[in-house]
Order: sequence, then C-alpha cells, then structure tokens
Amino acid sequence: ILLALIVLAIGRAITAPLKSLGAAAERIGDGELDVPVEVGRGAEELQRLGGTMETMRAALLQRDRELQLMLGGIAHEVRNPLGGMALFTGLLKEDLHGRPDELELLARIEKELGALGRVVEEFLSFARRDALSRAPLQLSELVAEVVDHTEARLELEADGELNVDRLQVRRLLLNLARNARQAGAEVVRVRATQGGFTVTDDGPGVPAEAADQIFDAFFTSKEKGTGLGLALCRKIARAHGGELSLDNPGEPGARFVARLEP
Repeated sequence: ILLALIVLAIGRAITAPLKSLGAAAERIGDGELDVPVEVGRGAEELQRLGGTMETMRAALLQRDRELQLMLGGIAHEVRNPLGGMALFTGLLKEDLHGRPDELELLARIEKELGALGRVVEEFLSFARRDALSRAPLQLSELVAEVVDHTEARLELEADGELNVDRLQVRRLLLNLARNARQAGAEVVRVRATQGGFTVTDDGPGVPAEAADQIFDAFFTSKEKGTGLGLALCRKIARAHGGELSLDNPGEPGARFVARLEP
C-alpha cells in the first residue's frame, strides 16, 4: 500500500505539470497570448520546458502587439485620404449636375472608393483581437440590421435568441450574405439552430475541390477579393467558442452553419 501511494504521488507530480503545459500549449495555439505559462512544481526538465514556452509566448505577444500598431497606423494613413476623396467626390457630384456621362464615371470612382474602404476594414477586423461583449440578441434583429447593406435578398426562416457580441456576429452574417451575392446568389435564407444559425443561398455553391481552402486567409476565387471574408467569419465563430463550417461542398446552394457557444 505504501509503495502504491508513493507511485501515485510521483505520478501526480509528473502529470500535473504536463497537464499545465498542455493547457498552456492549447491556449497559445488558439491565440490566447495574455496568460503566462506557469508550471509550478516539477522536474528540472519540465521547468526548463515551461520557461521556453513562456519565452515563446512573450515573443508572440510582442509581435502581435507590434502588428496591431502597424495595422492601426496603416489604416489611419489610408482612411484619411479615402475620407478626403469621398468628400471631394461629393462636391464634384454637385458641380456635374445635369451631365450624365461624367456622373457615371464619378459613380464608378465612388464604387471603387467604397471597395477600398471595405478592404481596409477587412484587414483590420481580421488582425484585431477585440474582447467579446456578449448580450442577448434576436436573430430577427440581426437580419434587420444586415438587410440594407447587401444586394442579396435576406429571408428569415426561423427566429431565435443568441447570446453573442452584436457587432462581431453582425459582421459574420454580413460577410456571409455578401459572399453569397458575389457568388451569384439572389436569395439568402437565415434560420436559427441550436446554439447558432445556418445561412443558405440559391447560388451555384462551393466546388468540392475548394471547400478545404475557403476559410484560409487570402484564398479567393474572385478577381478583386481579399480572401479575408470567410476567414474572418470563422475567426468570429471560434472567438465565441464555436465553429463555422460548410455543410454541402460541391452541391448547388451553399449552406454555412455557424455554431456559437452561449
């Protein structure tokens, strides 16, 4: 009995630090870099491994913060000229009143400025690590907020309440609707599911050979796409403790399922 107790104590002394290191590795892998790696008691080799992991975590955190600062600076430098161009475009539109040919060219400029502004927002949204601010939200409210910002027709098939970050999940749904419209869909249907919602469209669907890549950052089949829309959607779902998946690769009418932990 004494020998068994000694073996049990030694086993716990070894496994406890290993479990702590394993949990720390999972956090680092999920991008949670703010929590220090703590091993506590353990063998010298485990202490050394914990110290190495902590050094790695601190380096990744520093690099992440530098990236945030760089992207913030770039966005600031790009947004200011965009705002000025939008202002002067509006003034020019007044001067060109009654000249349809010139106004048509100006409309194209406005469209490209809007596209460039969305590119900046997508890059920033993908790079940021915003803390979640959860609150109860009806899916019908979410659809109502998104419907005016996409050219596709949104239809709510079943309502439900979500406990989510309103702004982030709004971006998720908006990106899915825009992605469907860009793929040729006319109608986008949203239906509540247990712990999330599904988004189905009447477009051509996602080819089976591309299904494994559509959530990768910078992967796109569009001529002017950034490849960040679906990557950002999955990032938002995972930030809510859930997942975003394509349920029917290779079939007409893409069906995305967003699972969001309460």
